[in-house]
Amino acid sequence: MQVQNPGKSANRRIPPHKTVLASMQTFVSPPSTGGSPSHPESDPNPRHAPLPTTPAVVDVAIMSTAEEIFDEGLRDFRARLSGREYADFQDTTLSNLKRKMDEIQRQQELNKSTMNMRRIERFLEGMNQISQVVEVFLNASEIVCFIWGPIKFLLVSATAHMDTFDSLLDAYKELGMVLPQLDQYSDMFGQYPEMKKLLAEIYCEILNFHRKAMRFFNSKGLTKTFRAMWKNFAFEFRDTLRSIRCCRDALVQQFAICSTIDGRQSQTQIRINVEECLSINRELRKKFAIDEETRKNNEMIKVQEWIGASNFTKEHHQKFREQRAEFEDTECKDTGRWIVDPKKGKYVEDWIKDRSTDHSILWMNGKKGAGKSFLASIIIDECMKEEDAITSYFYCHERDPNQNTSLAVFRGLLSQLAQSCPDLAPCLFSKRAAATMTITSMEAKGLLELMLERRQYIIIDGVDECEQVERKQIIQFFAERTAKSQAQGDSKMRVMFVSQSLMDIRKVLQSPGINPRIVDLRPDDRCIDGDISRFVDLRMKEMQKKFRNLTPAEVTRIKKSCKTGDAHEGMFLFAHLVTHNLLQQPTIADLLRETDETFPSSLSQAYARIMERMKRELEKRHEILWHKAVQLLSWMACAKRPMKWYEMQAVMSLSGTKINYRLFSLREDATTLCGSLIHTLKGGRLEFIHSTARDYLLEPDNEYFHSLDVEIELTNYSLEYLTYDCFAKNVNETAREEYANAGQYSLQDYAVSKWMHHLEALMHAMKSGCSPSLEQQERFTGALNKFTSMYKEGLQRKEFKTQEQKDKQDQNEAEAIRDCAPFESHRFYKDLLLVWKHVLVHEGASWDIRNKVNIPDLLDILKKNRKTLQKLWGEGEGEREKQREKSRSRTYREEAEESQLEEYYGNKFFKCDRVTCDHFWEGFEKETELKSHTNRHDRPFHCVVENCSLSRFGFPSSKDCDRHIRTYHPDHPDAGPSPFPQLNRRKVGEAKFGCKHCDKSFTRHINLKSHVLSHFGEKPFSCGTCGKCFTRINDCRRHEKIHTRRVR
Repeated sequence: MQVQNPGKSANRRIPPHKTVLASMQTFVSPPSTGGSPSHPESDPNPRHAPLPTTPAVVDVAIMSTAEEIFDEGLRDFRARLSGREYADFQDTTLSNLKRKMDEIQRQQELNKSTMNMRRIERFLEGMNQISQVVEVFLNASEIVCFIWGPIKFLLVSATAHMDTFDSLLDAYKELGMVLPQLDQYSDMFGQYPEMKKLLAEIYCEILNFHRKAMRFFNSKGLTKTFRAMWKNFAFEFRDTLRSIRCCRDALVQQFAICSTIDGRQSQTQIRINVEECLSINRELRKKFAIDEETRKNNEMIKVQEWIGASNFTKEHHQKFREQRAEFEDTECKDTGRWIVDPKKGKYVEDWIKDRSTDHSILWMNGKKGAGKSFLASIIIDECMKEEDAITSYFYCHERDPNQNTSLAVFRGLLSQLAQSCPDLAPCLFSKRAAATMTITSMEAKGLLELMLERRQYIIIDGVDECEQVERKQIIQFFAERTAKSQAQGDSKMRVMFVSQSLMDIRKVLQSPGINPRIVDLRPDDRCIDGDISRFVDLRMKEMQKKFRNLTPAEVTRIKKSCKTGDAHEGMFLFAHLVTHNLLQQPTIADLLRETDETFPSSLSQAYARIMERMKRELEKRHEILWHKAVQLLSWMACAKRPMKWYEMQAVMSLSGTKINYRLFSLREDATTLCGSLIHTLKGGRLEFIHSTARDYLLEPDNEYFHSLDVEIELTNYSLEYLTYDCFAKNVNETAREEYANAGQYSLQDYAVSKWMHHLEALMHAMKSGCSPSLEQQERFTGALNKFTSMYKEGLQRKEFKTQEQKDKQDQNEAEAIRDCAPFESHRFYKDLLLVWKHVLVHEGASWDIRNKVNIPDLLDILKKNRKTLQKLWGEGEGEREKQREKSRSRTYREEAEESQLEEYYGNKFFKCDRVTCDHFWEGFEKETELKSHTNRHDRPFHCVVENCSLSRFGFPSSKDCDRHIRTYHPDHPDAGPSPFPQLNRRKVGEAKFGCKHCDKSFTRHINLKSHVLSHFGEKPFSCGTCGKCFTRINDCRRHEKIHTRRVR
C-alpha cells in the first residue's frame, strides 16, 4: 500500500539500507541559557536529515513489544500517584477536560485575567490522535484516561497564579509543536506493528513530563520560588522535547520508507530503524541524566560555599553516634533511649509523632554535664526515622564563633535543609547569584522561612552557649514561625531547644503566643539514675577484668563511690570522669586509694583527681612530661580560637629566633599527654571533652597555672614570633623556601590574626589589678620593643580623608592614652601606647578594614609566605595531579619533604586573607576552591553600564556579571549573544495589543498583561523576604534590593 506523506520529503527516495542514526545525532538541542523552557519548534514536519550507512548496535533490552513499553510507562506513572489522583484520572475524558477548560476560561473572564488558551489546542489535537491510535490498535482505554487526567489536574493547579498558568500553556504549546500529526497515516500502525513502539515512547515521555510537572506545581511556596524553579524545570523539559522530536522524525522517516520499499523488505528495515532509534534515544537520555546530575551537584557545591556552614555540627553528632555504638552489645545499649519511650518520655514521643498539636516547641533543660547533648543526639536520630519529615540540627559551642551566634545556627540549619530539599536547590542557587556577599542573617532567615513550610524537626542543642542577645534571636525566630504555623492550623514544624535552665531563656519561651512543652532533666529522675547505674556497672566489669583480684567488698565499695556526689545528682559526665579515672589507675592499691573517704563529689573535684593522676603517671616517666601537659592545657584554655596540633607543636618549639622542631617538638601526641581531658577532631583540631573542663582550668584558685601568666606568655610568644628572621622584609625567595621547609611559618596564621586579642586580654587583666612579675615585665618590654621597631611604619597614625574618620581616630587615640595611663611609669609604656592606639583605631574602623591584616608590611609578608608554601606543595590542582602521576619516580627525599610539609602545616595551603574568616586558618586543599570562596568576599566583577545600581556591589564571577548585563542591559555592546532566539523587533507604531479597559496599547502582549493587572489590583509577584506583593515583576525585584541594602 502506498502512503502519500506531506511535504517535499515525501517524494524523496530514501535508500532501504539507510538508518536513523545520523538524524538522531542532530536531535540534541544546545543548552539553553535563558528562562524559556526550550527552543520553539516552528515546523511540525522538519526536513529529514540524511540517514547514515553505519548500522547501530541495538540494545537487546529494548527488543520488547509496544504493549510492554506502554505498560511499563503507565505502571511507573501510576505508582507515583495518590489514591485520590488515581481515581480522578481514571474518570477523566477529553470531554471532561474541555468542560473544565471552559470553566477556567469563564472564570478568567470574570476576573479580567483572560489567557490565550488556544496555545494548548495543538497539543490536545496531537494527543487525541495518539489516543485514537492506541484505542484502535492496542484496545487499551486505560492508557487514554492517563493522558487527559494529568492535563486537567495541572491546568486547575496552575490557575491560582497567572505567571504559572501562562508558563504551563507555553509548555503545552511547545509540546504540541513537536508531536506527530498521525491523522494521515494512522492505518500504517496496523500494517507495521514496530511503529507503535515509537508511539509508546512518545506516550511515556508525555507521562514523564506530567509526572515532573505535577511534582513541580504541587511544591510548597511555588509563588515565591516559581522563576528559579521553572528555569530549573526547563532543563528537563528540553530533554523531553528532544526525545519526542526524535521519535516524531523517526516516524515520518519510516512512513517514507514504507512508500518506497516492498512490504517484507520494509518490515525488516523499519524494525531495525525503530530499535536503533529507541536505543540511541535512551542512551541520550542516560547521558542527559548524568549531565543533569553533574549540573545540580555543581550548583549545590556553590550554594554550600555561599552558606558557609561549619562542619563541626556533623562531626559532633557523629561522635555521639560512635559513643552509642560502643554500648551496642552491652547492658548500656539502651542508655538514653527512655527519652523517646512512649511512657517514660511521653512529651518527647508526642512531640515527634505530632500528637501534641498545641506544643510545637519543646524545651529540654538540665544542669551542665547532665547528658543533654547525648539525649539530643538520640532524639535527632529518632526524628530522622520519620520518612515524611525532614530533620535538621545544630550543636552550639560557646568558644567557637562559627557555632555560637544566630547566623551560625541559621547557616548550619540552612546547609542541612539544602541537602534535604534538593527540589528547592534552584531557588537557593538563584538567591546566591543575586546576593551581594556571603550569606547574611537576613538572607538566611528569608530562605529558612521558605524551607520551613514542610513537615520537619529542628533540634538546637546548647542554646545557652550562645551570648544572651544571640540566643534570644534564635528562639524568637523559630517561636514566631511555629506560632504562625499553628495560627494557620498547620503544626508541621516542630522545634526543640536544649540548654541549661536559664532565666532569660525561660522568659523568652514564656512570652505571649509561645506555648512550649518543658522537659526538665531532674537529678532524681529514675531514668537518668538507671542509665548512670548501668554505665557504672559496665565500667565496673572492665575494672574487674583489669584488676582480677578485687574482692566483692571492694567492688561494692567502688560502685557505691561512683554513684555518690554529682552522679547521684544526675551528672552523667561526672560518672564518666570518675570511672575513666579509676580505669587508668596502674595498681589495685592506687584504685582503692582513689575510692577513699575523699572520693570526689563534684565535677571540680573529679577534674582535680584526673589532674593528680596525670601528674603522677607523667612524672613517673619524666617530670618534664607533666610540665608539657600543663603547658598544653593552659594554652588550649587561653587560646583565642581552637588550635591545631601542628600549631601547638610550633609553640612548644619556639626557641630564640626560630622554631626548632628537631630539639623541642613533642614525640608524644596530645591525647597521650592529656587524653582524659581533650580529644582530637578531624584535621588535628584540639578540643576539651566538655566545656566544664576549660571552666575548671580557668578557675581563679587553679593550682596548675594562672591565666594572667598564660596570657602574657602567649602575648610574648605572638609578638616575638612575628619578629623572627623569617618575617624580615629583606628575605629572598630562596631563603623563604628554606624557612618554609623547616616549618618556620606553621604558627603564622594564629599569630598574625590573634596577637591583638592576646594583648587585649593582657591589658584587661592588668587594668583589673593583676600585676605581672618583674621577669614577665622585662620579657614583655623586650617583645613589644622588637615588634614596634620592626613594624613601626605600619603602626603610625594613619591619615584619613573624611573629617568623620579623623574625629573617630582622635577619640580612639584619646581612649588609648586613658587605658595606658596606669603603665606610664613602666619602660614599655611608649611602645604599648603606640601599639594600643593602633589596635583601638583598627577596631573602630569599618568592617572591611577590621577584616584585614592591620599592618601593611605584615600583610605583604604573609602573602609571600603563603605563596611560597603553595608553590612547595604544588602550584594549583593541575600541578598536583602531575605530581601524583610522577609519584613512582619521586626520590625518597622529595616524598619526605612533602610529608614534612604536611606535618608542619596540614594539607590545606590555600587560605583566605580575611582574618575573621574560618578559612583564614582552616584553608582549602585546592586553589580553585579558594578562588571561588574569595570571590564571594570580593565580588570583583562589576557591571560596566554607567549608573547601574548594582555596579558598586559587583558579582562573584564573570559569568554572573555577563548574565546580569544580558538580562538588564541587553542593548549594551558588552551584552554578548542573547540566550533567547533573536526576534524581529516591531516598530513603535505597531502597538497592536490594546487594552479593553482604557485607550492604551502595547507592542508586546506581556506588557499588556502586566498593564491589565493594574486595573484590577491583582499582585501575583511577592517579595521572598517580607511577602509584599507587586503587580509587575520588575517592581518586585527593585523592592527586594532594599532588603539587601538594609542588611549592610
